[in-house]
Amino acid sequence: MEKNYDILIVGGGPAGCTAALALEGSGLKVGLLEKSIFPRDKICGDAIPGPALKVVRQIREEWGRRLMQMQSKEIVQSSKIFNEKGNCLSVEWVLPAYNAKRLDFDFELWNLVREKTATQCVEKVNIAATEKVKNGFLLKDRKGNSFTAKLLLAADGANSFLAKQLADFQMNRRHHSAAVRVYVEGVENIKQGINIFYLFKRFLPGYFWLFPISATSANVGFGMLSAEISKRKINLKQILRQLIREEPKLRKYFQNAKITGKITGFGLPLGSRFASLSGDHFMLLGDAGSLIDPLQGHGIDKAMISAYLAAEQAKSAFGKQQFDATFLKQYDYKVYQKFGAEFKRNYRLMKGVQAAPWLIDVAARFDQSKFLKSIFRRWS
Repeated sequence: MEKNYDILIVGGGPAGCTAALALEGSGLKVGLLEKSIFPRDKICGDAIPGPALKVVRQIREEWGRRLMQMQSKEIVQSSKIFNEKGNCLSVEWVLPAYNAKRLDFDFELWNLVREKTATQCVEKVNIAATEKVKNGFLLKDRKGNSFTAKLLLAADGANSFLAKQLADFQMNRRHHSAAVRVYVEGVENIKQGINIFYLFKRFLPGYFWLFPISATSANVGFGMLSAEISKRKINLKQILRQLIREEPKLRKYFQNAKITGKITGFGLPLGSRFASLSGDHFMLLGDAGSLIDPLQGHGIDKAMISAYLAAEQAKSAFGKQQFDATFLKQYDYKVYQKFGAEFKRNYRLMKGVQAAPWLIDVAARFDQSKFLKSIFRRWS
């Protein structure tokens, strides 16, 4: 099988699907390749922030409404960040947002693309090789199928094969985090509409989270900077089990709770270093471009916004028939104009908390830090 496209999007997650939605009506032949079969799980915290939903409404209002009307979700209106002393920093969210299992959310996005666009969606395509050709790229999967495109949008996630092949991305532990998560049933004292964070001095720079997905169940996890994990030889799964079963501050939630399924881990390439996001005939989207917030560890909103920006740049490229690195570099500028200052500031804050953890006590005790609240509010 050989398929020829104008634009080939690799990765059917939120970034890939958002790019496909944004390209609808462009008159271009678009292919969307996904290595799994939907519905498929995506390991993360399951928080769907307001800006992620906003960008879909920006593309088409009715599509945004459809995502807001998902059945399997828990509306979230605020976050509470606790320290070990029980002091709390409360942050009210500005835009409508919710928690939803990525199994459900990603499937809804995928179906939206299939039903509402002319995009050719193909599952079970695991790209194994890339070849630069005269007018773009030739991709081959593990079954021997070939796909060609003038423009390649790489949205294949945090462990992106294409980012390594096209831009020589290498993991740097100082700019990378790792996390683990598990689903827990029978959680008590869940307050409706509130996501919970706990900061423990012994585990900085890192945090524990509890994101409700129903009245009695939650996505529970723990994440930390990879350099610190390696330096201290930390076992994230073991720490998460200990926090759930033994931490006094968390006992009110988990005293009668039960862990369901396995504790699973995932990597988070952080946006704390500026990387090249494009080149001749390609652009990197979302996690594949290391566009994850260094302080809060979320990337779904960044992924979907970067996908929208990439789609706009792609339409411009075809309008001018320019696919060279210099022209596509405009995409990099737009992404870092949008997120660059935020990434730099949040990375400094994350490192500052590691060096001076007493800052948490001050901010949480007074709960009046407009600066910190504004940072977390941007997530919403």
